[in-house]
Amino acid sequence: MWLQSKQHQVRSLLTQYDRAKPRKIEKLLSLAERVLDRVGQGDPPTDFHLSDDEKVLLDSSIGKAPGEWDASDFQDARRAIQAAQQLLQVNGALLSKVIQVLGPFAARVRQVFSDKGWIRFDGLLIRVRDLLRDHPMVREQLKGTYAAIMVDEFQDTDPVQYEILLYLGERPNAYGRFWRDIQLMPGKLFIVGDPKQSIYAFRRADIEAFDQVVEKVTQDGGIVCTLLTNFRSDGAILEAVNAVFDRLFIPQANVQPPNVPLAVGRMREAGSGSTGVEICVMANPQGEDEWDAERATRVEAEWLAGWIEEQLVPGRQWIMEKGVRTSLRPGHIAVLLRKFTNAQVYLEALQRHNIPCMADGERHFYRRQEVIDVVNVLRVLDDPTDALALVGILRSSLGGLTDQEIMDVMKLGPLDIRQAHRLNEWASSQQSVIQGLFQRLAWLHAQANRLPIPELLDHLFLQLPLVELAAASSHGEQAVVNVWKLRDLMSEQAAMPYLSFSAWVERLVEALMTHPPESEAPLAEETLDAVRVLTIHKAKGLEFPVVMLPGLHQKATGLDRGAHISYDWISGLYGCTLPPVWNAGQVPLWEKQRIREAAEQRRVLYVGMTRARERLILSGGILAKRGGESLLSLIQETAEGEFGDSELKVARVGGVSIPHTVVTPAVLQYLKPPQAHSGTEGRSEVVISTAQWDARELRWQQTNQAEAYLNPSMLHQARSVQERG
Repeated sequence: MWLQSKQHQVRSLLTQYDRAKPRKIEKLLSLAERVLDRVGQGDPPTDFHLSDDEKVLLDSSIGKAPGEWDASDFQDARRAIQAAQQLLQVNGALLSKVIQVLGPFAARVRQVFSDKGWIRFDGLLIRVRDLLRDHPMVREQLKGTYAAIMVDEFQDTDPVQYEILLYLGERPNAYGRFWRDIQLMPGKLFIVGDPKQSIYAFRRADIEAFDQVVEKVTQDGGIVCTLLTNFRSDGAILEAVNAVFDRLFIPQANVQPPNVPLAVGRMREAGSGSTGVEICVMANPQGEDEWDAERATRVEAEWLAGWIEEQLVPGRQWIMEKGVRTSLRPGHIAVLLRKFTNAQVYLEALQRHNIPCMADGERHFYRRQEVIDVVNVLRVLDDPTDALALVGILRSSLGGLTDQEIMDVMKLGPLDIRQAHRLNEWASSQQSVIQGLFQRLAWLHAQANRLPIPELLDHLFLQLPLVELAAASSHGEQAVVNVWKLRDLMSEQAAMPYLSFSAWVERLVEALMTHPPESEAPLAEETLDAVRVLTIHKAKGLEFPVVMLPGLHQKATGLDRGAHISYDWISGLYGCTLPPVWNAGQVPLWEKQRIREAAEQRRVLYVGMTRARERLILSGGILAKRGGESLLSLIQETAEGEFGDSELKVARVGGVSIPHTVVTPAVLQYLKPPQAHSGTEGRSEVVISTAQWDARELRWQQTNQAEAYLNPSMLHQARSVQERG
């Protein structure tokens, strides 16, 4: 079906754009036609005979569209040529042999995992689906258990879950083996979903499957009710959202739903502050040589932090919160990113401006410094001569040494926590503190293989101020709950039988090296008076008075061409890839995936824009190289005027006016290079007296001699000593 459609499409394009002297695109299409015809005849690609010139031509880039080519036709031609190029790499015979070799091994691994109960969530779903499909008595009993089934966020469920729900929603005493054959019981299944917010394809959510199931429900007598009223966002935001997505949501069956304009359900309360949408773009009018996506992101992050700092000035901006006029606080603001890749750039900028902020539950738990510090301690307890881990401890808040001080310690001999006496030769005010740290670590090392791991953890947190130091860090509250979460994870792992202390530590070190997708520990909602930095996907279902969508210039990533097996629920096609070859089914699946991802990017933007209640700030950089589709380029498609033009004050989308601001590096104080002084004119020299230097030196010595940390137990001991004295 796909092949026939592609052949017809190529022939139509060649007929429509026929020329006496064909150009590159017409030549490529002719070659694509030959490849598609040979595949249609059943010839394996390994038997195709192309000349060397034809192979070079087919491997080359298609280039830009000729002037008379329609943009839509050119995209169809590009996809057809890509399909032909990919079909030449099909090698089903080789893949069959590989599967024959690996098949028994995979089956054995699967059986072992199943016997031990090591089944992932998607595996459990498949087993439930198979149970309901293959065992009518079980299905009948479970159907009678539920009188009604309601499913929210239906667009985010995957096809296997659809099948389970349809089996449970079947009429009594009916038995359809496959989901298309099921007769639904009237009034039993109630689903709520918005296809415009379907953004979880990476979790197997399938908008085509969603459409097919909705069609199945309506065919069995169900009705579709459309909700039009939005009770979250201000009218000025909804006007812009409707105008943008009336143009971006181009309806296409099983790919993109039409835009359903939202009506305002929340009246603006008197006394609230500014509302609406603004566009701020980072431009490079000075023509910096290093102006690229990374540089634009850093400029944008600095501007964003400065803008938030200005808005947080008491009395500058107000919002209505539960009917009360409230000054804008950090917790009212969210920074939503398409991907979390560059989150650290924005977090660092917010920290430079002393703005409370937090990365909201993203999966970077094993990259947090407080987690790394605890694992370093455990590494040293396992191997007291682990120099790398010990340097990490000395450089952390536990040791508090500078690089030069660490070098001085290393000159005394090989690092070893059992050799604390070597530090007697170290002439430093930190000598007693580090010597005490070594002695505590040495004592814990001696207990490591004697005590059960849970008991050792108790001693670890009693002997070392890990929680107190985490609390004193820049993100203290988050750091503390992360340390407690790490302790819980360590206790769970320690419960595994036959796991030695060294093997347990090795597991933790492996987690640091591989960064498994573990989320940070959640904070209580009432404590979140900080700017929240999170992904658009993470923000789905949430709302904030002020939403900023930065990084809109970042391009979407390409398809994963690594080794994998994929399956399409609707067509039943399997794709198998083992670079540099793949099977024939993979080619149409790749094309389908590209089309779906392009459509989903528009829905991601929709979800991000509809998180805002009062104000929505859209920002990104204007890059010299604008290849590829970014969210900013999508918005530009809908607007009149060129983003980045300093003369453009208002961008118009349909009948909606959106303020447009251009930001350049020159206006950001933090990014300005320091000015060199050619002379002493205008400068005043600060003279510090000897007495001031002496006082400074005394304070420095007192600080160094003080305890590096205190905890309640140490304070109690100190008080007891004073009372006895």
